[in-house]
Amino acid sequence: MKLLIPVLEMSPVNYVNAVKGCGGEADVTNRLCEIDEYDGLLLPGGADMDPSYYHEENKGSRDINKPLDELQLSFFRKFYEADKPILGICRGFQLINVALGGSLQQDIHTGIDHNYFGQNRDAVHKARAKEGSFLYDLYGENLSINSSHHQAIGRLAEGLEVLARADDGIIEAVCSKEKKIYAASSTPNACALNTSGRIRSTDPRSSASSCRSAKTTGNRKRYQSDTVFLSSG
Repeated sequence: MKLLIPVLEMSPVNYVNAVKGCGGEADVTNRLCEIDEYDGLLLPGGADMDPSYYHEENKGSRDINKPLDELQLSFFRKFYEADKPILGICRGFQLINVALGGSLQQDIHTGIDHNYFGQNRDAVHKARAKEGSFLYDLYGENLSINSSHHQAIGRLAEGLEVLARADDGIIEAVCSKEKKIYAASSTPNACALNTSGRIRSTDPRSSASSCRSAKTTGNRKRYQSDTVFLSSG
């Protein structure tokens, strides 16, 4: 499987390593391109979206990058219209909800620490998979997930189904009811590889660790491997 990862300034090294570690191939691009050669789109974590996309004033959004919003929304529309799979992680999870007409909570404050600011690691907390969902079938009800976000889904977009929630009610994973679209607020890519660069279990019943670097070449980077990126939660 060959995925496209659109970014501007950030380096999506751990996403690429996770794809590569599962045997996939990923291209990283900072500009619009044709999508015929790609099997799917991976929308990674990053800065907050401009709240004007969901018709709100800024009430706590940080480090807004509107050119990034435009780039990723354009690719989302391309893959959506082509009926190709889309996976959203963290910011990508939020962007998918907004792209489909939903909104965001711009700065969440609950009894659970979802927020990574001021920490040198992701927070880890519990979540519950919805009974009957594929997450529940794979992992059971109780999940332990890493968390690096201060925003969350507000109004759920029409056509999306909740797959998991934290104990404070925050939505942690969704999928489309009709399209091949899956998204999680956690960052399974950050715990996908062990220190030797081999793929470790992405079972969300276990906690997170970090990934290592990958080789890059030029403005567009290509990585190759043999199977598929499969983690979403």
